[in-house]
Amino acid sequence: MLIFLMKNFLILHSISSLGDGLLYFGLPVGLGLSTNDIRSTILMFLIPGIAIKLSTFLSSFISNRGKKSRLDYAKLLIILGLIEVIISIPLFYNIEKTTTIILCSCFVFIYAFLKEGIPRLLFSIEVYRYFCDLEDYKKLVSYGHVARMAFTFIGSLLASYLLMKKSWEYSLLIDSMTFIIYGLGLLFLGKDVEDIPINEKRDIKEESITLESANFTPLNHLIYIIPLMSFVSCLFYPYINVLIEYYGLGKASIGVGFTALVSFLVAIINLYYSKASSESWDRIILYIIPAVFILLSVGFNLYPSILFYVLITFAAQAYYSIFNTSDYNFRIKLPKDEMIKYNTRITRYFSIAQIISCIFALAYFSFDISSWWLGVGILIVGFGVFGIFLLRDPA
Repeated sequence: MLIFLMKNFLILHSISSLGDGLLYFGLPVGLGLSTNDIRSTILMFLIPGIAIKLSTFLSSFISNRGKKSRLDYAKLLIILGLIEVIISIPLFYNIEKTTTIILCSCFVFIYAFLKEGIPRLLFSIEVYRYFCDLEDYKKLVSYGHVARMAFTFIGSLLASYLLMKKSWEYSLLIDSMTFIIYGLGLLFLGKDVEDIPINEKRDIKEESITLESANFTPLNHLIYIIPLMSFVSCLFYPYINVLIEYYGLGKASIGVGFTALVSFLVAIINLYYSKASSESWDRIILYIIPAVFILLSVGFNLYPSILFYVLITFAAQAYYSIFNTSDYNFRIKLPKDEMIKYNTRITRYFSIAQIISCIFALAYFSFDISSWWLGVGILIVGFGVFGIFLLRDPA
């Protein structure tokens, strides 16, 4: 029965990941190319930052839902899928550019609130537990990440194809179907999670880890690292495939396909890493990958080139895959109530950083500002934050 549940999860997770990869590239890149204005692409990341921030005010409500969290999440996904169908239909008609931007903005707000914001408080961590026992959690997380990256690869290739055909509107319609399927799967195939602290369920000798105990440095530093990565990346990376066309380095659709290939390769690396990782390696990963990404971000903005584009794509995919695996390995040790509080806090900082970063990006592309200043700004802010928390907690 347990193996059956885990297989069901991997199937559902794969379908959802295909839709996520398709939407992530298809909507913002397609909108930016169709309007011939990169600022419309940036808007598709600014609005989600606001929605994610607003979703954090529901943390108390989510904490009180207890065993009903699976049903809540399933219903959210089904509702989101239906909303996406309704919004996507007018995009197939010759509507004005402003109307297209308004419709897409409404969708990404609802999407970010229901799919990115609320799940960050609990569901994105706990969703694996709807399909496995706790002793199999780490194994299912690693397989889930590989499935996510592999099918995000397929979804990204599909997005690349739709962008080449100038039919990006289909990305919303196809994505809506994946939400509905995933939601129905959670509703009828998942199992509820017992509402007791995780450590009480583990037959191992370790004390319950809390944010107040033993200066648990990785969790304390992630409060700074994840918002920092949000700030740095949202200055340019989500729209980097539009930028390479803007800088004359290549076609955006080709860039999307290359990003998909890199994400797949990193997913394979992550599979082996998750099997061989230890707590000491997880700690190292949480610092090394962000530092490398920030350095490459400085390089790309100082000297835009194919070389820096390739390197930063690998670093970004390592962050989305390997970094997240190490992150979850620490967060899962928190009792449920503390996990919600921790996720709420980090999501608030993350969303604020994303909002501020996107506003800077809008200003940057609205005025004739040298990319040199963007690179220097990333260097100062990035390693300034690293320096502050390392000085405060050198452990």
